[in-house]
Amino acid sequence: MRFCYRVVRRSKNLAVFYSSVASALAIAVAAPTAEAQLQSEQPTDQPAPPSQGVVEQPEPQGSQHQSPDKPAPPTGSLRTTSHTATGAAFELRLSWTAPNDNGAVINDYDVQYRKQGASGWMSHTFNSTDTLTTITGLSSATTYEARVRASNVEGTGAWSDPGTISGNRRPAFTEGSPNVPGGRTATREVAENTAAGQAVGTPVKATDADGDALTYSLTDPPGNDDGTPSQRPPFTVDSGTGQIRVASGATLDYETSTTYSLRIYVADGKTDRGVTGEDAITVTINVTDVDERPGKPDAPSLARSTTNPQTALNVSWTAPTNTGRPVIDDYDVQYRKQGVEVWITHSFHGTDTLTTITGLLPATTYEARVRASNAEGTSEWSDVGTGSTNRPPVFTDGESTTREIAENTAAGQAVGTPVSATDADDDALTYSLSGSSAFTIDSGSGQIKVASGATLDYEATSSYSVEATVSDGYGGTDS
Repeated sequence: MRFCYRVVRRSKNLAVFYSSVASALAIAVAAPTAEAQLQSEQPTDQPAPPSQGVVEQPEPQGSQHQSPDKPAPPTGSLRTTSHTATGAAFELRLSWTAPNDNGAVINDYDVQYRKQGASGWMSHTFNSTDTLTTITGLSSATTYEARVRASNVEGTGAWSDPGTISGNRRPAFTEGSPNVPGGRTATREVAENTAAGQAVGTPVKATDADGDALTYSLTDPPGNDDGTPSQRPPFTVDSGTGQIRVASGATLDYETSTTYSLRIYVADGKTDRGVTGEDAITVTINVTDVDERPGKPDAPSLARSTTNPQTALNVSWTAPTNTGRPVIDDYDVQYRKQGVEVWITHSFHGTDTLTTITGLLPATTYEARVRASNAEGTSEWSDVGTGSTNRPPVFTDGESTTREIAENTAAGQAVGTPVSATDADDDALTYSLSGSSAFTIDSGSGQIKVASGATLDYEATSSYSVEATVSDGYGGTDS
């Protein structure tokens, strides 16, 4: 059987065919140019031309091995191993994987680069067999393409596929434009009196083309002209999310301040020309007004009027806590007889916390309530306070009673038990006695006694009629 093996080698239109027929070697040259003819006269051990795209077939048994060839293109993606800033220039360290040398040791590499999107390539000065180099003089935050090819004694291989490399790309806030006066801006709103720790709108977010972890921070405001620090706005920002929150201990009061301005930064932790990659945004926080009517007052106190305790009551109360709210400019007062459903409005206008209700019934219990008003509304009614016009004391023995004593009882001796009285207002009571000089009464206890110098003689007078009176000091009496 006849076998034929053909190896094709392309170079300058030169084709070399090796045919084996009964161990005979034939060489055919197809249409060589002058240059190709010259190459065909070279020794047969010349390094093989580029082998990209050529399928190698096994040599027939007994033939020699294939000659060395120029290197294959470097394979694998080009990699940026680091990027640093030196003075005003930015640089990138580029690395790659050595390709197949095709039988001849690689003795050099060529490196070219360009800005992504540019048409022409720039050569990077590099003469080495290392697979790492540093390209300097680059622009920061710019994407580049680079390619590499290898050389050996047989020639220079093809260029690698371009790889993409870039310097640190700074983070950027998603709101606002950096190309307007003052830079990026954003706006948030928060209601006054919002509690500490509560979120203020949505986070101020930034993106990073390099996928770097971002850190958000809030700068302190500049100091005052006298060198003292300015008061920091009552807000914080979450370093990991960019969420603005009401600061601990802060009080947001629309009537005090309606707007705040914050300067928030985001950083990726990498340096670019000696400065951390960052972006900034000015956030205006508007405090919205909330209707802040006064708080509910406590129940008022009711006490008998000192000038007319029988028919008037003094009503007093404590102003409710009103921190951060519009000032109280008026109170309303109502009263009613205890047990009656309908309230009566007392004529009162002003910010005092004391008034007197007159024209009441004696010895009667009343209820009263108050509420406060300001420019933004009226509070709830207070709880009910109670008090009574003066209630006179009452003798426990009723309208009349009897006491006995033996004749000839010495002066100062008690005549039976005291004639005591009770008082619903717990007033201090004073007793007095009239109708006979033979007896006296203890003003504090109501104890009747034989008067000094009195002689009790049954045969002369067997009974006496006296009138005891008790007084509470507020005009209330009983006899």
